Amino acid sequence: MDSLLYGPDGPSESDLRLLGDVRGKRVVELGCGTGASSIALARSGAVVICIDASADKLAGARRLAEKEGVRLETRRAEPGSMPFLAADSVDAVLSIYSLGHPEEADRVFRQAQRVLRPGAALIVSVAHPVRLMLDGSDDEPDESSGLTYFDEGGQREARERRYRHTVESLFSALCRSGHRVDALLEPRPRGGGAATTSKIPQTLILRARKMGA
Repeated sequence: MDSLLYGPDGPSESDLRLLGDVRGKRVVELGCGTGASSIALARSGAVVICIDASADKLAGARRLAEKEGVRLETRRAEPGSMPFLAADSVDAVLSIYSLGHPEEADRVFRQAQRVLRPGAALIVSVAHPVRLMLDGSDDEPDESSGLTYFDEGGQREARERRYRHTVESLFSALCRSGHRVDALLEPRPRGGGAATTSKIPQTLILRARKMGA
């Protein structure tokens, strides 16, 4: 929990420096789960607001924060609903592998645009859409799914529902909601995985800034 991870196996904030110095800054994590990323931010000096729709996950985040000796503000809400945050009051918003169906992305990005200060960053990481086309056993698309790269929506993977977003749809949704994308990253896998997962990016990361600075 010493470093925020942008995907299940990285990369980390220490690798990419997308947020920079967060000391004293108000940072929102959407879909915080059990709080590992939020705790890493709090340990770096951020004032962290954790948002999740699951009361159980938020309770777990509070327990973990207490164990780690840091403070988190927790709010139970859907990622696209943040009425408890004032406009222009937040220094960064994170969504790490928590973005839901494509229609939700527009709501999330609009809400982030409302609460962010002008010029502040929204960072989104998702399972790479090319990765979700493959079955993990070879280098060919999973024909049994009937899906192409261009098909967005839900896909179940290892008992977990993952939502597919094309790069184009995420980029367009960010621009429509009043953000300017200034970083688009497809980190190389760290190695040691299966043949497929070592050859294609596992995570897609975009950083966008609220326009109007």
